[in-house]
Amino acid sequence: MTSRILETLGLAISECGLDRFVVAFSGGLDSSVLLHGLVSLELPFELRAIHVNHGLHPDAAEWEAHCGATCRAWQVPLDVARLALTPGPSDEQRAREARYEAFAEHTLVGDCLLLAHHLDDQVETILLRLLRGAGSAGIAGMPRRRPIGQGELLRPLLELPRSELEGYAQDAGLTWVDDPSNESQRFDRNYLRHRVLPAVAARWPGYRRVMARSSELMADTAAIMREIADADMRTRLGGEGTLSIGDLQRLSELRQLNLLHGWLASNRIRTPSRRRLRELLRQCESAEDRTPCIRFGDVEIRRYRNALHVVRSYTANHEARLEWCPPEPARWCGGTLWAEPATGAGLDRAGITRLVVRTRRGGERVRAAGRPTKPLKKLLQEAHVPPWLRLRLPLLHVGDELVAAPGVFVGEGWQAQAEEPGWEIRWRPD
Repeated sequence: MTSRILETLGLAISECGLDRFVVAFSGGLDSSVLLHGLVSLELPFELRAIHVNHGLHPDAAEWEAHCGATCRAWQVPLDVARLALTPGPSDEQRAREARYEAFAEHTLVGDCLLLAHHLDDQVETILLRLLRGAGSAGIAGMPRRRPIGQGELLRPLLELPRSELEGYAQDAGLTWVDDPSNESQRFDRNYLRHRVLPAVAARWPGYRRVMARSSELMADTAAIMREIADADMRTRLGGEGTLSIGDLQRLSELRQLNLLHGWLASNRIRTPSRRRLRELLRQCESAEDRTPCIRFGDVEIRRYRNALHVVRSYTANHEARLEWCPPEPARWCGGTLWAEPATGAGLDRAGITRLVVRTRRGGERVRAAGRPTKPLKKLLQEAHVPPWLRLRLPLLHVGDELVAAPGVFVGEGWQAQAEEPGWEIRWRPD
């Protein structure tokens, strides 16, 4: 067993193409085998470990001390990320999310983060996701390799059963820490591990390999679905990553759902339920002058001008005020404000060293260059500024006079004339 694990690790390292590795080291059996195996390879690569102390368990300090002593004995540099989470509901999920955030922060360009997940972990993950109604991407299980932080994540032991890791640990005389929560069957994963899977193994001894093959097929299916979604997106995306409703509705319903799934994923929105996706499609069929909104966590999907927009939640501050010296970039109402040098366009640079930026207060009237005086509300509509951005849009003043709004107008008498230097004002919400 020892030689098989070393052979597996050596092959994974050589195929990885990187030479700086970071082991996620909890001090448990699995990560102890992974770290010890890498040290035993004696290959020319840089190796360090990271231990995440969640601060949730009474023995957390003791586990951290064990990891420190082990790494000193094996001459492996150790980084410790102390999170100090407070106990509460969904501890397991919160700890996992915080742990991966810490991993991402410590994975730099050229680094490969190594996790000790094995075949039994993969089987448990697949079953849990299947029982929660996951689609093909979820049933594909944990990927062997994916990006994380500024580097890569790799699970080199994913095809090996835990029994082989146990045999390695015994042969090598390793010591490790045991988290007593791993025995608590109030957690779904532990219930599967201690109650369900032993019964499955008694009836179908080779179930791990069979499920691993099924997960590979699901991974292939998910990859094909992503390719189709990417191809559909290329011809249906508009400015600022909006999704054309008209083009969306020309697809079959299944491809509409797949495209929505891919579009939301490309905007880093966690996969919603099938029911929520169908509700989004239903709202797309409403009258064009309607502006439905569906919320996914802290993100809203809004319809405007026959397109779907991703809108990050933001509470507008109607008293916002900023003194700004262009062209230096500035943060404004959940976005970035900046100025680009121009000739014969934009705000006349002459005499403008400082602008006062405010939000809309209502009732403003503006005389845009070369146009009659109009309500600002009308100008915003004509410029197709989405309703949810109108209260956040930066309005630029000289003294008390409203002289410009990026992408909307430059006031009469404030525009740069031909051959004169000007500022093109830009604002991009996050």
